[in-house]
Amino acid sequence: MSIVNTATLRMGSGGLKLHIAILLLLAASQRSAVAETPGVEFPVGTVVPHVTCLEDPKQSYALYLPSSFSATRKWPIIYVFDPFARGRDAAEIVRAAAEKFGYIVAPSNSSKNGAMGGSKEAAEAVWQDTHQRLPIDPTRQYFAGLSGGARVATSLALSCGGCAAGAIANAAGFPVSNAPSGNIKFAYFATVGDADFNYAEFAQLRPKLDASGAI
Repeated sequence: MSIVNTATLRMGSGGLKLHIAILLLLAASQRSAVAETPGVEFPVGTVVPHVTCLEDPKQSYALYLPSSFSATRKWPIIYVFDPFARGRDAAEIVRAAAEKFGYIVAPSNSSKNGAMGGSKEAAEAVWQDTHQRLPIDPTRQYFAGLSGGARVATSLALSCGGCAAGAIANAAGFPVSNAPSGNIKFAYFATVGDADFNYAEFAQLRPKLDASGAI
């Protein structure tokens, strides 16, 4: 028998009740950290791995709402696209920053690399569903992605008619069909490792951005 169990047995009935009460109190406090906010159907402060889109049940996304979330105000949001549709993993990566700065995170569980990856359909479904269910600030909508997902993110920011406040591209630049131009109306942040096979692309991208007058 462990020391903890022995101590519990020696408490007597009154001590045991107190011990149980403390455990219940601790459990209640842990539940309150991810309790649902009034008016919102999702828990806060934790990653929800699978949210099915209301209008298209074939599509889904992961979701993170910061623990300070309230339905009484509008919130900035980051839509994230992973090349292998790993929505939960993407949400976990940016979770700490989203919590610190107060952002909603919505990574697609459906968008994948390639022409048949369904990125367009996935993006449209996640966009529609989040706007239908969450109070989103229309002036603070961001797109982010890794590799092929970075191209998706940048493509969406370029084509959404001014809806994007910014795009965050990791390990891939602009879509092949879109060259940088002075018409870019959103903040663009890109990063790549010097051993990444897309490094040469980024080395060419910066002069093009400079020449376009976009930055």
